[in-house]
Amino acid sequence: MKKTIALSVLCAAMLCCAEAGAQLVIGGGFLNRNANVHTTMAYKDSSSVTKMGLGQGYYGGVTFNYDIWKGVGVALGTYYSYSKHEEKYTETIGAWEYRYSAWYEQKELDIPLLATYRHEFFPEFFTTAYFGPVARIGLSVKGHKQRVGVDDVVDWEDDIDFYAKNDNGESKWRKFDLGFMIGTGVQYYGARFDIGYSFGLMERSNEGLVKLPDLNNAQAIDNAQIINHARYESIIVGHFFVGLSYSFLNDIYNK
Repeated sequence: MKKTIALSVLCAAMLCCAEAGAQLVIGGGFLNRNANVHTTMAYKDSSSVTKMGLGQGYYGGVTFNYDIWKGVGVALGTYYSYSKHEEKYTETIGAWEYRYSAWYEQKELDIPLLATYRHEFFPEFFTTAYFGPVARIGLSVKGHKQRVGVDDVVDWEDDIDFYAKNDNGESKWRKFDLGFMIGTGVQYYGARFDIGYSFGLMERSNEGLVKLPDLNNAQAIDNAQIINHARYESIIVGHFFVGLSYSFLNDIYNK
């Protein structure tokens, strides 16, 4: 009896989804990842906010969405994203010129749960708008830095893993984030075009306030290391996206 009731409920739910115009959308596209960085310089008692590029890349995944009532619906998806940032610069020390290079790559899994609204021009052609929370799971953030000196010899290099734990069991970055996505799309038959932005809401940096020397000590004030002491109070990561996808169930459920 219980199995029969459960099966009936499942069939009813599937029927409601079918009547509402359910879609299974598979696709991907381009993304540009960035971060808002709020930095406090402890020795100056000042702060600044800068925007930092974290690289460009791609995303891909699947979304199941369906209308509930008169174009209003919900969408649940899972997306994998990858981005890479590279930079180069030179520095002259005395008579020697040094070349620096660095790259960072980030891999992430996003799970959005969105409220959607669809406006039909005719059944096979419509626009849609959506917004809602996104759970983010960091998979990897790694980088590499190096310096090339005299005779093109690499005299210094370093690998960085932002999720690797130190001796205290702490990592430079936190793996989990909660974001907010907003976007719009246009669909013609099964083909779909989307554009939007995914805002980060949570702190990603896991580095605490750097302990400074005693600023009342004259020797400490003259210490050049003080200039480099800063606290990243906030690293909020987000990304712009634009992509193409295809709906495989649209024709079935709109018959």
